[in-house]
Amino acid sequence: MNFEEKFESLIEVLIQSPQPNKEFLHFMGPKGIANSLGHDEILKLSKDKALRLMTISNKEPILIEGENTLEFLTNFFAVMMSGNIPVPVTTNLWINDERYVEIIKSIKATTKANILLGNSSLQELIRDMDLLLVSKENWKDLKKREKEVYMPNADDIAFIQFSSGSTGNPKGVVLKHKQVLANLRQITNEIHDEERGNNVITWLPVHHDMGLIGGILTPFINQYDVYIMTPYEFAVNPNKWLKTISQYRGNIIVAPNSGYHMAMKRVRQKVLDSIDLSSVRIALCGAEPINYKTLENFYETFKVAGLKKEAFVPCYGMAENTLAISFHRNRRPFKVDIISKKEMLENQRASTSGSKDERDNLYFVSCGKPLADIEVKIVDDRGNELPERSIGNILIKSPSTTEGYYQREDINKDLFQDGMLKTGDLGYMVGGELYITGRKKDLTIVNGLN
Repeated sequence: MNFEEKFESLIEVLIQSPQPNKEFLHFMGPKGIANSLGHDEILKLSKDKALRLMTISNKEPILIEGENTLEFLTNFFAVMMSGNIPVPVTTNLWINDERYVEIIKSIKATTKANILLGNSSLQELIRDMDLLLVSKENWKDLKKREKEVYMPNADDIAFIQFSSGSTGNPKGVVLKHKQVLANLRQITNEIHDEERGNNVITWLPVHHDMGLIGGILTPFINQYDVYIMTPYEFAVNPNKWLKTISQYRGNIIVAPNSGYHMAMKRVRQKVLDSIDLSSVRIALCGAEPINYKTLENFYETFKVAGLKKEAFVPCYGMAENTLAISFHRNRRPFKVDIISKKEMLENQRASTSGSKDERDNLYFVSCGKPLADIEVKIVDDRGNELPERSIGNILIKSPSTTEGYYQREDINKDLFQDGMLKTGDLGYMVGGELYITGRKKDLTIVNGLN
């Protein structure tokens, strides 16, 4: 399916839904599914909000509190349909008030936003920010405009993605509808399997690219059944995630390395004895460095529950490419490359280690091959392409790649090299597969060694 050819925007996905009444979005509550709805209901709720937003805003960024709720989803599409630009931001539920205020002030300063859509409890926190708070309780106070909603085109900004910890002079990735649709196509082509099922279980925060694109928009465009928990629920009790996977026969799950580690460490024996994870065919792992021991330990813990080792899909991505760049093709278990630390430090080479001395061994997990239409190159600091197993700067080019950061010409001018995005990451290729070794900015030079 070529989403860019079929749809102009994410809003057209709602309007042209092949099964508008299919309830596939399931928001989880304390005792199971709290609310289920489909494209028709999302369109109806979002349109009502959009007509109200049109009376107070026009073609401007609007901040949206990133809670894993129906309220966020309808706010997100309402902002698009009102002709404005959605800017998902963190909720204050899992960070302290001082940190939350710092983040929101920084993002407001960059975007010049005047409106925040979020919980009424935020009113006191934003009192000095010159932000109009529109909460669930006061939407009806806004007059509804009697006209048609805005229909975005492919070149319109779909949303601006800030990192979860944006402060100071933050970078907001500008993503157009055509770029988002391209990445959703690239992801779908890798994960879709009509025969084995596409049920998705997610708890990842929706203000983060992996939670929004991977956890919400991929199921949204394909009408996959998706069961949406909150990050708070997972953090308090990872066993609930495992039980949800088992109960609703989750086929696709996604978590960062730390999520798999936490679930493995905190599983209760009673839960382990009762769950069935045999339905999981894709267990995506990304968003932070991947430790092979975490995946090995998770598998060893849950193989008694039917988990298959080949389900693991280590992946690489970043908001600057919407989300996904490369996936491990999981017809076989994930790959681990053991290289010489000495060779890496002295020669920037990922030479296979034959050492029996563990102090010289470094372990890197393959993040697989680039997705369709994504070009990846490894280059040195002069821009020269490097051969296999040479460690260098990772460049990417894709129809899903951003054209730059919002209102940040100071860094946009140096964001690309020969038409390819400079990711800021370091890595190497082996057999067409990508291995990530770290961030360029984290390098220090000691006695001539990186």
